[in-house]
Amino acid sequence: MRKLLILYYLDFTFFTNNSSLNRSMLKRSFEALKQDGKGELLMPVRVGGTWWIAHTLRAVSNVLGSYKFIEAHLQQLIETSERVGSEAKAKAKAFLKMLQSKSVVYFLNYMLDVLSPLRRLSKLLQDRQAILAGQHAELSSTIKVIRKYTDSDGPNLRKVTQQDTFGELKGSDSEFVSARKHMTLVEFSCPGVVHATRIADLKQWPKSWDNLRDYGDQELQMLNKLPWSWAEIHEVMSKKFQNILPVMDLIMTISPSSAEAERGFSQLKLIKTRLRTRLSQSVLNNLLCIKLEAPSIELFDPTHAINHWNTSRPRIR
Repeated sequence: MRKLLILYYLDFTFFTNNSSLNRSMLKRSFEALKQDGKGELLMPVRVGGTWWIAHTLRAVSNVLGSYKFIEAHLQQLIETSERVGSEAKAKAKAFLKMLQSKSVVYFLNYMLDVLSPLRRLSKLLQDRQAILAGQHAELSSTIKVIRKYTDSDGPNLRKVTQQDTFGELKGSDSEFVSARKHMTLVEFSCPGVVHATRIADLKQWPKSWDNLRDYGDQELQMLNKLPWSWAEIHEVMSKKFQNILPVMDLIMTISPSSAEAERGFSQLKLIKTRLRTRLSQSVLNNLLCIKLEAPSIELFDPTHAINHWNTSRPRIR
């Protein structure tokens, strides 16, 4: 059901947005059916991209919000014979059949109920000031809501089943019922550890000093039980996260500040002046390495370097 709807959105968006005739006829249907000059025509948009939750939510909302205008437009394409080819008429007939299907309309409203809490969760996960405990609480709440919708109807789906909002729908809802039963959710472990991170949220701290004295003691005890050593984390989690840990190792080697890079450019300007423009790349790299990584003059022992220079090759004395 989900893959079928994605293909429908891709084809229907291309069918509508890449034809000036279809766009103009859809706008005329909107002008003829809107009531009291109110309402807004929401053009069909594609599903996909990086922000797939927001894009899918917008696509579903646009189709449901402009359902009667799109339905009238497709019916007009089927009935009229002017300036409409047989291929466009066949596509319009297929789109109209799917749009008037009871399972499709039910599933679209079900997706709207599911995508709304997912959108709120996505915004919170992208918030840089959010605390891990707050994100986990929102995640748990979202999972409970979605799990509830697998057995009972959400607010949008309830309007469709209880009211004649979309006119006379065709077919049965068996495909929708089957698709809703096959919804799977991922379980998350370590809720106690994640909940303990709420002590980092200053907004949850008690305002009175008496309550603040003992606040967070249990959370700190739980966090102290964790293997904070990176070597211990590697030992415990290496088999489970064998691809993620090497990436985290690389990320941890990146300096959080640009001061080291700026210091390197400063030394580069001091070494490679306008009188030393013929320095080779290898010599320049060695000189920079000495300037940036070598110990101070007080701690440097030149004996090894002198012996290497004397014994590397015969020299004229």
